[in-house]
Amino acid sequence: MSAMLKEQLVKVFSLMKPGMLFQYEPELDAFLEFLIWRFSIWVDKPTPGIALMNLRYRDERAVEIRENVRTGLEGPGLTVAQKMWYCIAAVGGQYIWARLQSFSAFRRWGDSEQRPLARRVWGLMQRIEGLYKAASFGNLLLFLYTGRYRNLIERALRARLVYESPNMNRAVSFEYMNRQLVWNEFSVMFPFTCQNAF
Repeated sequence: MSAMLKEQLVKVFSLMKPGMLFQYEPELDAFLEFLIWRFSIWVDKPTPGIALMNLRYRDERAVEIRENVRTGLEGPGLTVAQKMWYCIAAVGGQYIWARLQSFSAFRRWGDSEQRPLARRVWGLMQRIEGLYKAASFGNLLLFLYTGRYRNLIERALRARLVYESPNMNRAVSFEYMNRQLVWNEFSVMFPFTCQNAF
């Protein structure tokens, strides 16, 4: 969603000075992520992708206290604190990390021999990034096993995606795509026969 919005925004500023948006790219990404958060999670609405999958966020802490979940659909939405921490971690965390990386790359902290402090900070950043990637991979394995939390932010906040309604029809029709796939396969397998059929 943010990539689509960013593409449209870049088109709007395409006639401006070349490279103007590049220096403000982390701010632009943070602004778009904030808009998506504000008009979805903050107002207890799912993002468009989550809505297509018939999902919503649930506060898993409240469900564990009650322990009377029958269908897996019950339970309150996220609390105000969870929503705020989600914004701080997802939007603010990504912005700060992107800005820190661009600043350190511009100042060449990794190459500096004269400034040992900058080189140590660069090494620390690399270790933090490695630990985050390892933790994300571990979370992915846990998600594939249990199906509970998609990313580390959701796991830390105990915000779980559950079904919005039990009986929802599929929102996307795949009939045309299935027909197209069948015809493509037939045309690859039997090119002469399919050309004569048309």
